[in-house]
Amino acid sequence: MNTETAEMLCAITSDFYAKHCDSFSETRQAPWNGWKRCLGLAESLATEAGRGSGAPRGCKGEDAKVVGAGRTCAMDGPKLAGAADGARVSSGNAELRVFDLACGNMRFESYLASALPGISFSFYTVDNCKGLLPEGVADGAVAGGQSARAIAGRLGSHASVEHQNLDVAGCLVGGEDLGDRLHVPICDLSVSFGFMHHIPLPENRERVLSALIERTRSGGFVVVSFWQFMNNEAMAAKVRKVHAVALEELGMPELDAGDFLLGWRNIPGAYRYCHSFSRAEIDGLIAGVADKIEVAARFSADGRTDDLNAYVVLRVR
Repeated sequence: MNTETAEMLCAITSDFYAKHCDSFSETRQAPWNGWKRCLGLAESLATEAGRGSGAPRGCKGEDAKVVGAGRTCAMDGPKLAGAADGARVSSGNAELRVFDLACGNMRFESYLASALPGISFSFYTVDNCKGLLPEGVADGAVAGGQSARAIAGRLGSHASVEHQNLDVAGCLVGGEDLGDRLHVPICDLSVSFGFMHHIPLPENRERVLSALIERTRSGGFVVVSFWQFMNNEAMAAKVRKVHAVALEELGMPELDAGDFLLGWRNIPGAYRYCHSFSRAEIDGLIAGVADKIEVAARFSADGRTDDLNAYVVLRVR
């Protein structure tokens, strides 16, 4: 794929979200199953911050294993660090900084704040679709005080949000340094969900992963999801059909392997660019940052079959 095609795909995707943000947000209200495993990560980090390092609640003796500079609970197999699904926990009013790249309508922030009321969260969010943001959030505004009561009520008094409007995909295809453009401090936990598939070209995806790592403290976690929609036969058949129509309609050349144009609710001209990841591609991205991280976990979750997203959990060295 050349730069011109990559720029066109980014423009198509940005236009899609600008026009269809309301209907898209309606379908993105409930938390993903994979996020439940982030509860344990947050609690583990809060344990380190609030009461010193050690095995998180729920781990005993040989059930705890060391991962990087901290600990995680091995007794649940692929599940991470402690908390049961949907559990509400207290972590001694510890404070955590969370960076969410491509936050969308901020449902992940709402989910964490609701599930972990004992933790004081400072959320740093980045996205370029203002139509998806909850009422009261603007570029540079801090939610949690009088400046943004709507989102403050949604998150509770123990959380704040500082948002940056930034077209990350556009920065990358334009050759800009993403690290220079991000106005985000070093955080304890950095995440990006439902976004990596919108980034054209493998080298740009590695730059996104590197940016997340660079904004995460030593011992902190990075969690990223990778959509694998072509692994589902029924979905793949529909995607191929729509993709062929979109290429002809838009006058575009055939795209690289794994790259597709997806439709939306059978609306004419409503397309967005998405990449379906293979395990080998994810392996390659991890290998590209291997000197900076240790792999804490990999698992699949989400969708009707609960396996449409591949998750990677990285602990920063």
